[in-house]
Amino acid sequence: MSAAFGQNKIDKFCEVRVITGNSLTAKMVARISFGENRWLFNPKDSSVFKQLKYVNTLTTGSDVLNYMAKLGWQLINAHAEAFIEILYFKKTFDTTEFTADANAPSLNN
Repeated sequence: MSAAFGQNKIDKFCEVRVITGNSLTAKMVARISFGENRWLFNPKDSSVFKQLKYVNTLTTGSDVLNYMAKLGWQLINAHAEAFIEILYFKKTFDTTEFTADANAPSLNN
């Protein structure tokens, strides 16, 4: 009989804005955001950021969706504003994949 150890999982989120110009012929541009507080999204493996920042080179919403799905991210919400599609993604990670940041506020208070 083998012992099973539970893993601590954590959901992480990001936002991608797919921006178009004000005409049908304008090139689309995608921009990814992990939030302003870097301590909330601080992976140990720097290649995570490199992979995700590739989104900024994509020029269609469907390319963004297909690429994020390939990386294991799940679309959880999408909405549109004038000339902007906003896509929210989620991925579940093991907590050991992230670094604790000394700048993080104490949550014990």
